[in-house]
Amino acid sequence: MATSSASQQISRTSAWMAKQKDIEGFVQAARTSQQTRVAYLRSAHASGKSTTLLMHLLGMATGEQDGSQLIYVVPGDLDQMSALQYILSEDFREGVALRVAEKVRKNLDSGSPLVITTYGDFVRELSLGVAVPRRVTIVADVELRATLAGELFFGVLLELAGTSELALTILLMAPHYSHLTLKEFGRVVGDVQRIDVPDINPKLRIEHLGEAWAAEALAHVKQVRARDPSAAVFLSSSDAYDLGGWDGYAWLFDEKTSQIVRQARTITAYELQKELSWALKTTPAPETVRVFSCLTPAKAKKLQTSADPWGPAWNADLPRLILSLFGIWPRFRKVSDLPIRRPPDEYALSEMFRRLRIVGCVARQDDEKYGLTEKGEVVSRLLHATQGTGIDFHVSCLLSSVPSHGNRPGVQRVIIRMAAIMTHGAGNLAAPANLGARPSPQEVGNVSSGVGLKRHRMGALWMALGIYLRCAPSGMFKDNPVTVHNTGHFVIDTTIGSAVFQLVLVLEDLFGIHPAHNEIAETDLTDEEITLVEKELMWAWLHRTVGIYAATGTIFDVVSARRVEVDQRGELLDLWEARSDPHNSRMGGMLAIYSYLEYVPKATGGRVLVARDLTLIPQEHFKDVEAATGIPWPTSVSTTYPLH
Repeated sequence: MATSSASQQISRTSAWMAKQKDIEGFVQAARTSQQTRVAYLRSAHASGKSTTLLMHLLGMATGEQDGSQLIYVVPGDLDQMSALQYILSEDFREGVALRVAEKVRKNLDSGSPLVITTYGDFVRELSLGVAVPRRVTIVADVELRATLAGELFFGVLLELAGTSELALTILLMAPHYSHLTLKEFGRVVGDVQRIDVPDINPKLRIEHLGEAWAAEALAHVKQVRARDPSAAVFLSSSDAYDLGGWDGYAWLFDEKTSQIVRQARTITAYELQKELSWALKTTPAPETVRVFSCLTPAKAKKLQTSADPWGPAWNADLPRLILSLFGIWPRFRKVSDLPIRRPPDEYALSEMFRRLRIVGCVARQDDEKYGLTEKGEVVSRLLHATQGTGIDFHVSCLLSSVPSHGNRPGVQRVIIRMAAIMTHGAGNLAAPANLGARPSPQEVGNVSSGVGLKRHRMGALWMALGIYLRCAPSGMFKDNPVTVHNTGHFVIDTTIGSAVFQLVLVLEDLFGIHPAHNEIAETDLTDEEITLVEKELMWAWLHRTVGIYAATGTIFDVVSARRVEVDQRGELLDLWEARSDPHNSRMGGMLAIYSYLEYVPKATGGRVLVARDLTLIPQEHFKDVEAATGIPWPTSVSTTYPLH
């Protein structure tokens, strides 16, 4: 097929120039319009969207007599850093006046002709009262998998687009079309102009390896070494880049249980393109890059092609997303009243909203609209204050109870340590060393101390707490070169222990609690205080509870009534001992909270749902749930989601 001379003159790193007339026409028309206009530019990776196109748009903006401002919004800090590096480069300075490049800023209220900001910072500044000019050009990257920050940003941008007093020029950019985003902006402003840039990137050299290539390579090395023990090969990775796996584990909303479950996830076709774009962006001659892949062409063709796959916002971050919505729109009757993009699953959102009401984070206010309760506000603030520590919604719920126990410092310290342990995983901190036999009470006492030892039969959190209280004062979790300590009956991960220790210090500082001088003495609890802690654990993981039949050992997730299993070999809770307890036998069974659910492949094929880190909660505590909600247990937590 013949190629036109015009297309031959266009560099692949400025592929957008093929649609330069359309882009300029949109921008010029939008600037004279009395209402907000939106365009969606679809252009391949490495086609100059965030580099040469940004330079061109800035030139158009600064050429205006009124000194128009250009705001470029990117998903996160790394994207912002990359954009700023280009803007401060010689290539950018040659295309735009030096004075403009030097005035680039990160904040909206700087008055700079060019602002490079992130989804999160854009929302934060507007929530603090920073106003967007009536006429401004906003260029925004559309991420592939929606994050919490992304959903909040597009909600705010949709609200701005629907504000009659503003006449914004909004240019959305991505290598894919987010039909969800197109639909929502179309609903607000009417027609959204689509600008399709031809993909002129060269085809990459992908060399396909067998799935067992690593084992085969290692076997070959062993054969060579067997013939000549002195043989050696030195490999340099200085010019290599690891693109990551095409499949892996992720926290996903599970339609069979309506729970957030750790399970295998295969990347989508668009995610694969994003990974491969590294080869396009790092060299002027991408055709010389060798890409090795275990993903066969046949499997690549079967990858999901949706441009709107469920992102973290609608999976693991769903509870936090709902709380964050209240941070921007404090009162609303239903989520559909908000200007956010439509959720991929309305039922999942509704179910999670109900759970927040049950645990007391959200409630109907005097104006008949929903709002955050005092607990909900504390949980939301804690999630923000501890961002980056790994603390999730459930741990934040537990920590939200710390201030209410101000007259019981021992309870506060135990809650903080349990929160830190749960963040990093009780089973990750310690596990039985002998998979064929349970440790005896004496063996448990050799590695455990304090209130944790006293309650170790209740399972993961108490057992892990006892081990932590025994090991932390000895310095085991401070600069220990031995990463795994095997006592003969327990395996203790000192790296995890160190992370727990550091998080405890952070949390105690956050709550204004001085570090403990004596870990065991300052966490000692009375029976009444133990009950207080158990009830706080129950509420924090209320929707992560399993029922265990004493007679049969059958275990089920209470929310979904779905059968689950427990890997007794790695659990700190001795299920057989718990089932044999006379009290539990009389009650017919037990209730236990768990850290998370995980789909684990079976050797015979298929997969099984496994609950991790079980901690028993006395059944009588669950009477508090009915007293607080007016709904009998377990109906109060039974899912309303239509299980698939």
